[in-house]
Amino acid sequence: MAKCAGCRVRHLICDTQSTCAECEKSGRECVRLNVRFRHLVCPSDEITRADYTKYKFFFDSEQTWIDTNGKLQFVTESDSSADASPTDELESNVFDAVGLDVEPRPAPVEQSSPKFVLGSTSQTPAVQASVLDDGPPEYLAALEQVPYDPPDSVLLEDASEMPAHSLREVSQLGEKLPTDTSVSYLESVLPAPELECPLKSLKEGKLLQHWVTHLAPWFDVGDSKRHFGKIATRMAASSPLLMTVILAIAALHHSRVSGQSDLYSAMTYHDKCLNIIVPMLSDSDHANDDCVLMTTTILHLYDGLESGNDLPRHLKGTSIFFHPEATYNSSQLRRAVFWLHLRQEIYNAFLYQRSVITDLNNCNFEFENESENDDMWFHQTLYIAALVSKWAFGKETSHARWYELCKMMDVWESRRPTSFDPIYFRTLDPTNGRYFPEVCYATDEHVAAAHFFYLSKLLLTIHDPNLPRIGPRMKSATVEMQKTALSYVRNLVGIAVCNNFIVARFTATLAIIICESWFTDRREQEALFDFMRETSRCSGWTTQNVQQALVEEWGWKEEQI
Repeated sequence: MAKCAGCRVRHLICDTQSTCAECEKSGRECVRLNVRFRHLVCPSDEITRADYTKYKFFFDSEQTWIDTNGKLQFVTESDSSADASPTDELESNVFDAVGLDVEPRPAPVEQSSPKFVLGSTSQTPAVQASVLDDGPPEYLAALEQVPYDPPDSVLLEDASEMPAHSLREVSQLGEKLPTDTSVSYLESVLPAPELECPLKSLKEGKLLQHWVTHLAPWFDVGDSKRHFGKIATRMAASSPLLMTVILAIAALHHSRVSGQSDLYSAMTYHDKCLNIIVPMLSDSDHANDDCVLMTTTILHLYDGLESGNDLPRHLKGTSIFFHPEATYNSSQLRRAVFWLHLRQEIYNAFLYQRSVITDLNNCNFEFENESENDDMWFHQTLYIAALVSKWAFGKETSHARWYELCKMMDVWESRRPTSFDPIYFRTLDPTNGRYFPEVCYATDEHVAAAHFFYLSKLLLTIHDPNLPRIGPRMKSATVEMQKTALSYVRNLVGIAVCNNFIVARFTATLAIIICESWFTDRREQEALFDFMRETSRCSGWTTQNVQQALVEEWGWKEEQI
């Protein structure tokens, strides 16, 4: 049995059931056309029994054939019949069969072979009557009901006024005969196929647009190919799994930022996504699918938006897709997802004070490289931040490693392209109520690179092994360390406020949580609290728990909030 139309278009494996598994799974109508057009065996040759089983549409063994005198030559409108499409050939054959484009064969003149030319005749050709003796097929019978209105430039009102030899002379000169091809006979008779769209409503179309505009940039920072904004939407058109998770997170985020409390749609899409992905994970072939990989990555953000906590369980699920050689021996899509996964894992490592578990052995960079590739320089900041978390929260806490990490950061800062410099900077001024510096960058990659750079410096400063633990210098050294650390936090908040990259607000919030007890000025605390509220409003990320923790840490009373 031939493939169904849906599996044929999507290049999927189709079973032989009346409704195939792929169409049933995706909710499509399974349309199976048991017709194969094959022109590999000439019907006039001897046909074996195997040919009958392999091919269809042979002439019947008792077919009546009309004897012709001499050879027949067919004149086509195009210069070369090789350029004609299969549809054009089909229409041409149909017209000849019903007698629309056939001229009666004249008597031989000067031993020239008779020709079929474009023209209207007052008589019905003998070919028509013979071919259709047994009754025409259904589509030919329908075509007979369609009036044929030839162009005035070719046919006269009375065809008898135009001799047949004049038409033959025109065709022999090689001139094209004008004809109205704006609407073919097949198009006028056969209904146009209904376009099968991946989305079922305007609401879903708006949600997909919301994903591309507002959420995909969160994932695509440092990815010049924009896999989540461009590639994922194209893949989702044929993947119900990826489409449902995109619609789920778009519905959730839209309900948060628009103020419309419509979480039912998000929950419905989310449950549908889980029902699809759970059986797929038990199949090794589906488990390695790129759509499954992207889905688990998006689910991680969904849980973060829903609960307000960046839960690490989806990071564990995503990490199984990445072997040590993932960054070099895999596709561009998987490399992009790898760096996104590492970015999310660094955030969790700083938040929960634990080491990054991703294997970084194949992520080494040549730090003397002066390439202008912004993606590569941004990935270097991720790599350094991951190494810093491994040093600060892991087992290796040697002084030598601390100096090595500090040197790596100095090299990055001195070698990076000038495109990573701020395009605007204004220092803070607490006396005038400006508690954070104003810093603007050109692109999201530059914003994210600056944030992970300052996060790494913040952690190296706090865990400086040279700080005295006891003695008279301990207090002054600790005060100096806190002052330096708070300057990095203010830079992070200032960058997040002055740029439109929403994810920068998450890393700035992380820095505030790390150093929350060191902010003692009430007005600065209020500015930080307002920053947290605005982050929750514009990102859809619930920060209520963090705000409550800040109020308790700073000793505010409820009536003062």
